[in-house]
Amino acid sequence: MPLKAVALPYFHYSSTAPEYLSQDAESAAIIGFSETGRRRKGFLSGVEEQLKCVAMLRYPVYAYQWRNGTLLLKPFPSAGTGLKYGVTLDFHRFLGEVRRTSSDRSEYTEFLAENTKLFAKYSKVRTIDFGEFISNNKLASELLGEAKKQQVMEKVAEGLIPVSVDEEKRKQSVERFEELWRNMQIDLDNLSSVTKILDRELDKHTSKIEVELNLVEESADKEIEENMPSIRKVVKKLERERDTAIRQIEKSRRRELSALSRTKTKLENELRRRMQQEARFEREKERKKSRGDTHGARFWGKELTKCRREISGLESDLRRCKKKMEKLMSQFATEVGEIKNRYAEDIRFERQKITDIENRRDQDIKALKESIARLEEYTAKITRDIAKQAENKKLEIETLEDVAAPIKIEGPLAIYLPFYLTRYTSKNEVRYEIISPVKVDISKTTLSAVKRRLVGLDGRLSDMLKPFSKELSNLIGGDITSKLSSDAAFAANVDKESAKLNILTNERFSDILDEGFRELVERGLLSRSETSKIKRQRGHWR
Repeated sequence: MPLKAVALPYFHYSSTAPEYLSQDAESAAIIGFSETGRRRKGFLSGVEEQLKCVAMLRYPVYAYQWRNGTLLLKPFPSAGTGLKYGVTLDFHRFLGEVRRTSSDRSEYTEFLAENTKLFAKYSKVRTIDFGEFISNNKLASELLGEAKKQQVMEKVAEGLIPVSVDEEKRKQSVERFEELWRNMQIDLDNLSSVTKILDRELDKHTSKIEVELNLVEESADKEIEENMPSIRKVVKKLERERDTAIRQIEKSRRRELSALSRTKTKLENELRRRMQQEARFEREKERKKSRGDTHGARFWGKELTKCRREISGLESDLRRCKKKMEKLMSQFATEVGEIKNRYAEDIRFERQKITDIENRRDQDIKALKESIARLEEYTAKITRDIAKQAENKKLEIETLEDVAAPIKIEGPLAIYLPFYLTRYTSKNEVRYEIISPVKVDISKTTLSAVKRRLVGLDGRLSDMLKPFSKELSNLIGGDITSKLSSDAAFAANVDKESAKLNILTNERFSDILDEGFRELVERGLLSRSETSKIKRQRGHWR
């Protein structure tokens, strides 16, 4: 059964300002556009090309519904376009080993330690070639959005380029796409299952170890409780004796420190008074000296010298006082340290009995906690790697799903994308150019003569006929140009089909030019001189 098909328009007009060109004006604009792309003999080029053909052909893409979106397949697969995805390990084998070793804690811990790097990377990475799909989600969505606006065609469109991939192969591509997506989902579910099982095993072993920890602590607490009363009685007696000896020394040293502190304060106050006196004497001396009173200046100079000797003596006394205080404090600290050391040994001997019990308990607890820590460390390392693999797998799935446009269609649909093929010939070369669908902007007012000269004819036409989509231009232009240069049979078939639809050989060609250019001039899109310039090149169209 043949596919339903829709044909997209070549010229796309703004829906907000629906002002359309006639078909003759559209054709004339394309002729002008094709002429601007022709190479002319001149200063920079010694080649004069002939414009042989301007024909509208159709590039087919095929839409297939896939889950909540639509996959678009191209007529010519692109080489080197593929999706890399990771191949995960044998989950059933891994989980079988988990079940086998989980009954013995040390064996299970050893198994985890040996497999901490098992999920660090994929077992292998493969590349699936998806060159037959349009992977640009934005472009696919635009094309499907435009296709939904069109009526289903009742007959086969003219100008359809030859396609080698049949309907059965396209269906196989879609099925292969679905199979890969399902396998990725299964891998993602398996990764989640492994994480849950490892977490459950960790909880099981942790619970058992916590029971053992409680038993160790209870046993140690009971033994400590039996020995603690007698030990505490002896320790308290020793501590009282120690504290009494320290208080006696502290009382004696505090009296000495208080006396020295008072002396220090007295010296600091006297030193401050003398320094103020020194400043006053200095001012008096300078005042007398400035007045020329030699006797007065000499008197205050003697007083200043005397004051400075007294200041020097006070500073020496203050330094000696501070040193005595520091020495006294150091002696106090040394005496207290000696007393504490004498009693500490006796107290330590008594407390060692409890410490030995606590050390045995702590060693047992440490060993059990280390078991928990190792299990947690190995489990966390493996589950972290699994989480990274799961994230990578999600990205792979998202990348795969992004190939499908988020627009639903009913059943398979062929979408014919129009483009103009222009063929230029010169003495030694045949050259093709592809003019992909365009957006037409005819809302421009007539440009001034100065602006016309600055923009030029090429710029004016490019400004009026903008590419509908850069991605669409790359898709059609890249595929057709590559196929024309690499496949002689394809090129011959395209030449044959384009010859049938060549505007240059249309029986109405002269009328198309006259009527079309007149409309473009009336709309202010081209000037008369520009249309005349294009028409003068007809001698190079044949």
